[in-house]
Amino acid sequence: MRNILIPVYMCLMLIGLCSVQVVLANPPLPYDEAADAQAEIDAGFLRAQAEEKLLLITFGANWCSDCRAFDKVISEPELASVISKRYVLVKVDVGNWDKNTEIVERFGNPIAGGIPAVVLLDALAHPLFVTKEGQLASARSMDRAQFALFFEELARLKYVDPQLSQSELSQSELSQSELSQSEPSRPVLFQ
Repeated sequence: MRNILIPVYMCLMLIGLCSVQVVLANPPLPYDEAADAQAEIDAGFLRAQAEEKLLLITFGANWCSDCRAFDKVISEPELASVISKRYVLVKVDVGNWDKNTEIVERFGNPIAGGIPAVVLLDALAHPLFVTKEGQLASARSMDRAQFALFFEELARLKYVDPQLSQSELSQSELSQSELSQSEPSRPVLFQ
């Protein structure tokens, strides 16, 4: 009986080791394909307002190696802490450019030049930055310093408190009319 159990235990241990390797080799995918993107954006927007942060929306797809590379870098502790201090992050799955298209169009089609793409919104839902030329579409070939510079440049964009009255807004450095009349700011990295 004992001779029979040894091979069984060995097989079970081998199966367990293989399972661990599969999990480690295949990290979780960055985009929730079943998520209600609009509900995620709405919740993110409310959280950003409450925490006085900017809303950072990333558009991408799990099949896209640049999207996975981008997500991997922004999930690394050093950059993730910078992002979490300044932004509320929401990820929107675009499938094969056929999913969440109404959201994509609402922000001026930031994915037209490729994915991943980002939109940065202030507390009044004004776009402060929108990728329109595929600036992140080669994320695989970007190094960490380029990503850090990108997020440093985004950090220079201003948060506008939604509780400010119109008169306070008109006296502030960024007035609502300036925001609506100007093109979203572009970080120096991509000029």
